[in-house]
Amino acid sequence: MTTTELIVCTTCRRPGQDRTQPPDGETLLWEVEAAHAFTDPPTRLRVRGVACMSACTRSCAVAFQAPGKTSYVFGELTPDAETAQQVLACGRLHADSA
Repeated sequence: MTTTELIVCTTCRRPGQDRTQPPDGETLLWEVEAAHAFTDPPTRLRVRGVACMSACTRSCAVAFQAPGKTSYVFGELTPDAETAQQVLACGRLHADSA
């Protein structure tokens, strides 16, 4: 079985976001990691952040990738707990797909 990587851009910011605050992407990564820590049973997901996915006009952005599978990138996400749950659900679908 392969592991799906759930990749979150940590530098994503909405236009006009206060630069003294953490980037939205970093907040989304925190939310995803927190939700993933309590996944039962553990899934074949590996969560990690990257400094930039060049999706600046569509921040917050995440990607799903695994060997032999189509990669997906989603943007314009909200950095909150509900979105984190939805991102993890999508990641599980990717991991479970052929």
